[in-house]
Order: sequence, then C-alpha cells, then structure tokens
Amino acid sequence: MGFLIQPGSQEILSFEEHGVSICGMAPVVLGDGSSSVPVDSTDLASEEDREWSQKEAEIRNILHQVSCVPIASIRISDNLYHLGLDSISAIKVSSLLRKNGINLRPQDLVKSSSIAEMAQRATQAQAIPSETLELTEEWVPPDDINLEVLLRAYGIEKEDAEVLPALPMQVYMLGAWQRAEGSVFFPEFPCQIKTSVDLNGIQTAWDKLVSEVPLLRTCFIPTQSPTIPVLQVVLKSHKLSLTLDPPKDQSTQAAQPLVRAHITLQEDCIWSFRLQIHHALYDGVSLPALLRRLSQLLHGSIAVENNGLTQWKNFAIRQASEATQKDRQAFWKAYLHGTSSSPIAAESQADVKNRISYLNESAIADASQIQAISTQSGTSLQSWFLAAYAKVLATQNNTPTNGSVVFGMYLANRAAASDRLPQVYPTLNLVPLRVDSPIELPLSSVAKNIQRDIHQITSDGRSDVGLWEIDQWTGVQVKSFVNFLSLSDDTGSVENSVTVLSQEITDNSYHHHVPAQFEAARQESFSVNGIPLAVDVEASVGKGRLAIGIFGSQQQISREEAALVASSIADTLRHATE
Repeated sequence: MGFLIQPGSQEILSFEEHGVSICGMAPVVLGDGSSSVPVDSTDLASEEDREWSQKEAEIRNILHQVSCVPIASIRISDNLYHLGLDSISAIKVSSLLRKNGINLRPQDLVKSSSIAEMAQRATQAQAIPSETLELTEEWVPPDDINLEVLLRAYGIEKEDAEVLPALPMQVYMLGAWQRAEGSVFFPEFPCQIKTSVDLNGIQTAWDKLVSEVPLLRTCFIPTQSPTIPVLQVVLKSHKLSLTLDPPKDQSTQAAQPLVRAHITLQEDCIWSFRLQIHHALYDGVSLPALLRRLSQLLHGSIAVENNGLTQWKNFAIRQASEATQKDRQAFWKAYLHGTSSSPIAAESQADVKNRISYLNESAIADASQIQAISTQSGTSLQSWFLAAYAKVLATQNNTPTNGSVVFGMYLANRAAASDRLPQVYPTLNLVPLRVDSPIELPLSSVAKNIQRDIHQITSDGRSDVGLWEIDQWTGVQVKSFVNFLSLSDDTGSVENSVTVLSQEITDNSYHHHVPAQFEAARQESFSVNGIPLAVDVEASVGKGRLAIGIFGSQQQISREEAALVASSIADTLRHATE
C-alpha cells in the first residue's frame, strides 16, 4: 500500500461500481444496468427547465454543500462525477441526506446516472422495509478441512475461538507476505497520541479496543484446501501489552494475532505509539477507523464487546458458500475468456526482499485539466487513470491494437458488506480488470468502458472472488494492481488524539521487518498457487497535483522501469487533455 495512510492520505482508494472507490472508504455496489432505476435520458433534457421536486432540491442542496459547485450550476442530469465527487464523497453525502430524512446509501448515489434517478431511488427506498440482521448459522468447513486437528496443532481449543473462512484479500496478503519473505504487508505505523490519560488509562483503552474489534484477536491457519486455503480464527480473549514484550513461550506459537503495539512517553501528555499490524487485518478505511475508535475510547467512550462480529461472520461465510462460488465462476470465466496475463516488466533474479518504492509526487503538476475532463464526461477520475495504465501496459506488452490487457485493481467493496458492518472491519478485495482495445480506442472510450465493467464486477457478489479461483477457472494470473488513494481534505475532528506520523519514502522504507515472535507464522504455508508476486501502481490527487507511485520487488520491476511506467501514465493523461 505504499504511501497511503500518511497524514492527508487517509484512505486507500479502490474502484467500484459506477466508478470506483477506495481501498478504503466508501463502497459501492453497482448493479448491472438492469438493476438501476429507469430514467429516460431523452426526458432529462426537457426536464432541465422544469421545477425541481422537493426531494430533488434537497439532494441538490446536499450535493452543493459537499462539492462546492454553485446550486445554479447543478443540473438534474448530473451524477456524482459531473460534480467532481466520487464514492468517498458519497459517504458524506449519504450521511447528510439521512439527517434530512432521505435514505440513499453510498452505493445508490454512485449507481445513479442523474439527480433525478437519485430522487427516484430515495422514493423507492421509503417503500422497502429495512433489512433485519439475521444471525448466521455456524460455518461448516468443507470435508477436506479437519477443523479439530488443525486447531489442536496450533494449541487452540475449539470453544475458545470463532472459526471463519479467510477473505480473499486476507489470502492474498498472507501469501504475498510469505512469497516476499516477510518484506511486505506487515508495516509499522508510527503514531502520536496526545492525551492527559496516564499509561494505565491508555492500556485500558487499548484493551477495550481489542475486546471490541475481533480483528485484533484474529489468527490465520493455512488448510491446503483448494477452496478455502486459509482460516481466520477469532480468539474469544487476547491480551496485548503496550509496554512489555510477549512471553518467551509465545514466540513459538504460529497461531497468534499478527499485531503488536508499543507506547513510550515523549513529553508531557504526548506519547509515541507504534502499531505494527498485518495487512490481512486492515484496509484503507478500517485502519483510520481503528485509530479513531482508540481516540474515542481514550475520551471515555463506552466499549461494545465484539461490535459487528455477527455482520462480519455473515460477510465472510457468504463469500465462501458453494452457491456464490458457482455464480461468480460463471461470470469470471466469461469475462476473462480469451485473455492472458499481462506482466508489467520482465522478471529478474534479484533478491525478492529488495524493494522498489518509486514515487513522483508531481507526476502531473497541475491536475485540474484531468479533473475537468472527468467532471465533463461524468466518468470517474479513477477510471481515466485505469485507462491510461491500460494503454501503457498494452504498449509494453506489444499488445495488438484490438487486443486486451488484464491487470488488477483494489476494490473498497464496502457496499458488498452489510450497511451495518462497522468501518473497523476490512472489506477490501483485489480483483482482475479486463481492458479491450486500449491502444486502438481513444482514452475517453476506454475509461467509459472500464467504468461500465467495474459496474458489472461489483454486482451480485462477483467482486468477492479470490485470485486463486481466477487462476483455477481461467488460467489468468494478475501481475500488477492499481490502487487509487483518496486524499481527504478533512483534517480530522478535534477529539481525534491519535495521528499517524509521516515517513520518508525510500526503496527500503517499505521493507517490513518481521519480529521474532511472528517468524514462525511467516514460515507457514500461506502461499497459494496462482497468486504471483505483483507490482502496485498507486495514485492520488492532492494539492492540485497527481502523484504516482510504483511499489514492488526488484524481481518484478527495476527502478528505471518503475520511473518509465509512471511517466508514461502521466504522458497518456496529458495527451487526453490536449
């Protein structure tokens, strides 16, 4: 995840429904076109001059507040992207609308092709009874997983834990961590806590957080099963000291939560807090939410034990069901038919632990023109970036003008989970994206087609796919991923006393160290066939500039190749504005 979760880059961006989303924030589940509310586009032009309904006007007012676009300039035919908003902004819009009695989920906003459609969706939502939270039955593993034997091997009593299938994202992160010999996806976040609470009070708040958030008590166990390769085991109780090293005998246990934290006093009321947490346990939305929750507990908020665990169980079990696997298999086999893997560069024999962390913070010094074509076209900025990367990848692979490329993207996937799933739970997934004729078609067409495909991928549970399933079903392996980071202009509430400190980015800065207590876990058989090491292409727009980062092992890409990829993407986007 390269340079995200730094101050000012609060969440990881990913792509979803109509356009995208962040690896973090707001979700969106877009359905196919068939699932959207029918609004006759020929009627929209004639509607521009009609009087707005009360609901449409209220929605317009909230969109004005969030986008800062003058009310007089907002048309009834505008969607979020026309106003410079995205799926992250949709969360704020949804929240403000709810306060005004209008029930529109972020995914409803992103799916809507116009304000008129938003109003229609809101009217329909009033007529639909709210969903009730159904308790999931206990998960029953497939026959090739002997749960009792596995748990016993790791010293865990069945009654002391909740056992669930690991999410596809978790399988990916653990496998990549092992393949890279521990050099990725186990970062340490240096934080600062400003509080008058003493050490005991901070430890108490942390203990409450651990009791409230099951992810901080979650272990992972590999199974060797082709359908459920990894289990997530939620310990019913677990203590984690902020000042003491773990007991000597604990370091020999492979099955322990991949989390450690340490705190020291810097000066009066200012503490240094270092949180090391495996990426299988967080995403770009859940980590900031976790730190915000710690801040709230420091301010005396009441802890809710196992908050959201039922929703989390539903989320994990649903993805692993045989019925949903068959449904998504049919889609992905058809979607990727006739394609093959598209490498970003030729592999070398370099040490896998040697990392490349290339970042050009001003790849495009003035991003206003790119943002303008995004709002004019109603196509998300993220889709434009994906289109530019597709052109670069096709050129590097000497793809025929009418050929296709395949790469991956980070999906926030928040709408795929229950609306009631707290943000401290990660919903991120990494999924393939097929781009047809990126060389032949103009960039605007490629971007629109990508937005359409993301719409399809994020419908009907298709985005819950595992990359090992993609390999089993299609033979396609993903060699690179695009992750669009969202830079929040919200500096955070005054009460947020826990902040992440910025770090200088160098090639070694993302070479993550594996503490001795987790070395046994790193040597577990987490790697799954069909999921090779990949390169991450990350981007963000902040302070009027487009930043592009390329992160990966020197086995996958050299620093010179990384710089060329970044500059080529920037050049492609510049040409689109000329």
